[in-house]
Amino acid sequence: MPLWSNTNSAAGAPKYKILSTNPANGSVLFTNTTIAAFGSNEAEGVFDYNAANTLIGAQGIHAGWVLNKIQTGYVASIVPNDAGTLYSNADYVTLSGVGVTSAVANVVTNAAGAITSLVVTNPGKGIANLAQLTTTFTTATGSGATLTITLGGRAGRTLHETLVAGGSNA
Repeated sequence: MPLWSNTNSAAGAPKYKILSTNPANGSVLFTNTTIAAFGSNEAEGVFDYNAANTLIGAQGIHAGWVLNKIQTGYVASIVPNDAGTLYSNADYVTLSGVGVTSAVANVVTNAAGAITSLVVTNPGKGIANLAQLTTTFTTATGSGATLTITLGGRAGRTLHETLVAGGSNA
């Protein structure tokens, strides 16, 4: 029985243990993009690359079986775009999402209740991109604020490791 095949399927994926932190093999990891599905703060997935199959616009990846690691980070900063009105210094913002440790920031206002800044008190973790976050204001009266969120760490980075080379992808 071969350890892999050229078939783009879970059955064709490499059969040996791929991750040092988890006993998952290629068939278990086949096409996974779920953050923390295998116990880390990244998404590990095995993909069959060929000329017709280029996941996430990756360039320069060798054809064959490839382990992708979509890495994550934390909230580095939050700044107001529109300060809104009627907020108080007791208000806060929570950024949450599936597979994410939520981030929290306290609101700082001026005398008129407009947000002047936000202080990140818990940066959260496991955040791959802004699309996976839901922003929730906890406020009694404030409204209208919009925010710019900047992620830090390795958020948005994808690493590609060739497990089994299968020819040229050029």
